[in-house]
Amino acid sequence: PGPRENHASVVIQDKMYVFGGWDAASIKETYNDVHTLDIASKTWEKVITQGMTPTPRAGMSGVADDSKAYYFGGVDKSGTFSDDLYMLDTRTNMWYKPSTAGSLPAVRADHTANLVGEKMYVFGGQSDAGEHADLWALDLNALTWVKPAVQGEKPAARSGHTASLVGAKIFVIGGIAGDTTRNDVEVFDTATSTWSK
Repeated sequence: PGPRENHASVVIQDKMYVFGGWDAASIKETYNDVHTLDIASKTWEKVITQGMTPTPRAGMSGVADDSKAYYFGGVDKSGTFSDDLYMLDTRTNMWYKPSTAGSLPAVRADHTANLVGEKMYVFGGQSDAGEHADLWALDLNALTWVKPAVQGEKPAARSGHTASLVGAKIFVIGGIAGDTTRNDVEVFDTATSTWSK
């Protein structure tokens, strides 16, 4: 693939799937292509996809569930934020745009997503409304969004953070809110729906 940033990568079996992103430094282009990196041989291949191909975007999140890659949100080169959900079936290289039920999260980019069991947890991000501090869960079996009732002190709004899954806990680290770059660690326990520091 060409130079890019703010793309989404997921690992399925022995391949890393790289989707979208943009080259904001030089040609100001946003992408919707898919490339795989064979982890063993370290060789790249462009994936020829079919179906409901997402519009070019950057800053979306991605999770892998078995042979399926799910991507949520993002922003295009005109600055329009998205709340789209797309799924790439890597067995057929077919794109789908699943219909979801429940209350949909607001548009956003530069958020994080983690797969815990069959739920994709989405936290934070930014949009024209500023940074977000909300947490959402998408049940990938029922394709239903819920905003979990959480306990504990909720984290400050942020985007550009990382979120790593350790057991059933999501560790959120850093990020930016307005002009403030953060260095805090916030932990969400998905088993108890509790935030802690």
